[in-house]
Amino acid sequence: MVGEVFAIDTDGDGMDDQFEVDHDLDPNVDDASEDADGDGRSNLDEYLEGKDPNADDVNPLVTAPADVVANSTGYKTQVALGEATATDTLDGDISASADNTGPFESGSHVITWTATDAAGNSGMDTQNLTINPQVTTAPQGRTAEGN
Repeated sequence: MVGEVFAIDTDGDGMDDQFEVDHDLDPNVDDASEDADGDGRSNLDEYLEGKDPNADDVNPLVTAPADVVANSTGYKTQVALGEATATDTLDGDISASADNTGPFESGSHVITWTATDAAGNSGMDTQNLTINPQVTTAPQGRTAEGN
């Protein structure tokens, strides 16, 4: 008869001893609420998600600029999109870049802003851009009868 296998958790922190040993944590100290890699996720959260508590695996937070509506100046229009912001728990403020900076034809466009931290984690956000078409109207020719 095969019995159940129980994970040993000597310090009662919710992480089994073998996991703690494998990831350079102390199985005799409650270190569940600590953050071994400084990525903003506790050791216990990373254990429960099956992740390495010593590896930064959290994406940067990217905030795209406000949506833009502009009038066309011709076949293609250059538009000031603004600047996105990006912050990473470990790396602080990092730069974000747009996948398309124009010029743009008339119509609707979605601009994707992306930032990548030093560990290779990427975050993104989107911005909507609308270019109104250029419209020209010609005056109607009118004539009066009897002149």
